[in-house]
Amino acid sequence: MARFVGTNKNMFRDNQRAEGNFFQLLDAGVAFCFKHLSLSGRITNHSLEREEQLEVPYHALREALINALCHRHWERYNLTISLAIYDDRIEIASPGIFPPQITPENIKEPHESYPHNLKVAEALYRMTYLENWGSGARRIIDACQAQGVETPTWSSDGGFVTITFKRPYFASDTTKIDKEDKKATKEDKYRSTIDQVPLKFKK
Repeated sequence: MARFVGTNKNMFRDNQRAEGNFFQLLDAGVAFCFKHLSLSGRITNHSLEREEQLEVPYHALREALINALCHRHWERYNLTISLAIYDDRIEIASPGIFPPQITPENIKEPHESYPHNLKVAEALYRMTYLENWGSGARRIIDACQAQGVETPTWSSDGGFVTITFKRPYFASDTTKIDKEDKKATKEDKYRSTIDQVPLKFKK
């Protein structure tokens, strides 16, 4: 997992490696998103509590991470899932390829599920981590549209399936690099993940 400076991989602010089981990896990925993405809040007439939301919907990011972990090709044990946050986008890449019936274009349409890891998918479905099979992409799109965020795109290249979210608050001046950024790349390398996920998002 890495938070890069600018829109390429030349320099990073934070670079972490997560190890553990499915649930530990999912928690680490979600926590990393909360650490590096903007969190906004507002007071409404519907509740005494402040309503908070990530710049990219939490439920969309969580669903994308679950899908990456569930559908990755585990036999490619030397490859890992990557979570890359840039100034303008977020990329989640998982080792593997699309099933023959699925393409980056039709994945956005209703389709049957073709899980590569059937037993993993069944276990996650029983534990309610997965909803109806084949609905993950649609749930991601619906969450983004509900928040007014651009629909993500999917791609397959070099043995990886990647989902890309555009960051809505991107501005060109955020790509400037200063001395503090250069210093952070050395101090933050492989720093332990800090769980900054608000409890309300864990319910």
